[in-house]
Amino acid sequence: MRNKVLLVALLMLFACGSAFAMAPDRTGRLDIGVSGGGAFNDGGMEDAGYVQGNASVGVINQYWAVGIESGYQEADAAADETVGKVSILGDIIFRVPPPHWLDENLVPYALLGLGVVGTYVEDEDGVAPTNNGDDVDDTDFAVKIAGGFDWFFHPNWAVVFELGYIFNDPSLPGSSVDGDGDYLTVTGGIKYLF
Repeated sequence: MRNKVLLVALLMLFACGSAFAMAPDRTGRLDIGVSGGGAFNDGGMEDAGYVQGNASVGVINQYWAVGIESGYQEADAAADETVGKVSILGDIIFRVPPPHWLDENLVPYALLGLGVVGTYVEDEDGVAPTNNGDDVDDTDFAVKIAGGFDWFFHPNWAVVFELGYIFNDPSLPGSSVDGDGDYLTVTGGIKYLF
C-alpha cells in the first residue's frame, strides 16, 4: 500500500509540474544529470548495464552547450574474460528548438563527444589472460554521436532520454575483444538545472 501511495504522489508531482513547467532558457546555466540503461557491444563483449553521469553549461545562447560526461560498463566476453569500459568525454551539445506542435517542456538535442575510453580485460580469476600475466588494458581515443531529449516537469528538473553510439578501437592483444570497442548506449535518467 505504501508503495502505491508513493507512486501516486510521484505521478501527481509530474502532472502538476508539467502544468507550470516550461523549458527554461539555459544560457549560462549549469545542469548535472545521472542516467542508467544498457550498452550494446560489438565484437566478443556481451551487452551490459550502463551508468552515465554528465554536466553541461549553456553557452552563446539557449541552443548551445558544452559539457563533460563519464560512463561505465562491465560484462563477460569469450574465453571466461571480464571486460570493463570507462569513458570520459567532452561534449558539444545543440539543443534543437522544438516545433510549435510539440510539448513546450520538451527539448530535443544532438551531441558530439570527443575523449577516451579505458578498457580492461581479466579472466575469471581476476588475472589478465595474456601479456605474460600482466594486465591487458588500453586507453584509446573515442568519438560519441548521440541524440535525445530533456523533458522539464519542473523549472529546474528534467527527465532525460538518450540514444548514443561510441566509436572506440582498443588494442588488447590476445583478448577476445581486441579492436572491437564500439557500443550503442540507451539511457534514461534525471537532470537538475542550477
